[in-house]
Amino acid sequence: MSGIKFVGIDPGLAGTGIAVIEGNNKEICGYSFGSISTDAKDPIPYRLHWIYSKTLEFLCKIQPDYVVIEDIYSLEKYPGSGIMLGKVSGVLLVAAYKAGLDVEEIPVREVKKIVSGNGSADKFQMERAVRNLLKHEKPIRPFHASDALGLALTPAARLKQGYAFAELGEKANARLILKELLKNHPGTNEAKYAQEKLKTLK
Repeated sequence: MSGIKFVGIDPGLAGTGIAVIEGNNKEICGYSFGSISTDAKDPIPYRLHWIYSKTLEFLCKIQPDYVVIEDIYSLEKYPGSGIMLGKVSGVLLVAAYKAGLDVEEIPVREVKKIVSGNGSADKFQMERAVRNLLKHEKPIRPFHASDALGLALTPAARLKQGYAFAELGEKANARLILKELLKNHPGTNEAKYAQEKLKTLK
């Protein structure tokens, strides 16, 4: 997993969290995070375009190997929020496409499970889990930024598990995990790296 850049994006109209993690097969080599904020006084189309343009600018500059966006869901009590998040997610997907990048949308419960071990973790628990994994001492704010880091950590963790078994000489376990990645995430860069690693395990 040498030098692979993972970008995580947490959609939000007021603030969209965005983070990048770079790692190899043993450790995270570097990371950064932030938030794209919009003003509630501005018209919705302007705010969506701002998120789109800043995301596109970031992705073109970073040129990541992998982009993850939180898969949007709508709570029955707040359908309006779900619709608005869908609009934000839409412009983020377009930005990634414009930058020539593949995107995986990951359900938030999967991210929470992989990062914190608890699929029902709240934002405070997730933020602490992210800090522990990154050995980051200070609180990560806003929460959109820590959520974006969690999203970026998810594919990195899945790949690292397969690579770790390979490093230990446990080829059967490594092949099993990497084949599951190929099956569950076809056509993604994660699958590409899994395929490349599988070739070395024959």
